[in-house]
Amino acid sequence: MNRLFIISVIFLTASCSTGTLKTKNQVPEEKNAFSTNITGKGQEIVIDLTKGESFYYPLFAIWFEDMDGKYIQTLYVAKSVATGIFEYGKQENSKWSCQPALVYEAVIDLKYLKDSYKMNAVGHSHYSDKTGELFTDLSTLTTALQIADLIIVKVR
Repeated sequence: MNRLFIISVIFLTASCSTGTLKTKNQVPEEKNAFSTNITGKGQEIVIDLTKGESFYYPLFAIWFEDMDGKYIQTLYVAKSVATGIFEYGKQENSKWSCQPALVYEAVIDLKYLKDSYKMNAVGHSHYSDKTGELFTDLSTLTTALQIADLIIVKVR
């Protein structure tokens, strides 16, 4: 059994929203904690996200995949992402202003655990998700890279 896996986080960064993003100074500094699969077995995964300058409650999903990119398990997905029903957001002039989803990853070897793993931005989606590809050129992204200052994963 291969014990090496990738944990990925995708930020759907104010995807298809025309609203103004609030800056870090306008967002309360409290930490939000939530648990999923409380009765689950196995090791606990803790993800600690430090808000960045452009953080304004982004939608996100977290999942495991193996080193070949094969999906293993979803750990978390925002309700609106899972259902496709977005209750908030604004459409102006019959158009949505879309941004690509930003993908972060950390490679974790369960056989040789470290205290923590820093997640790194590794790519983004097509701005309207037409292709399903991961584009690794991050040079054209601006505020999307400022949503999180730091993302740390801990396996307990």
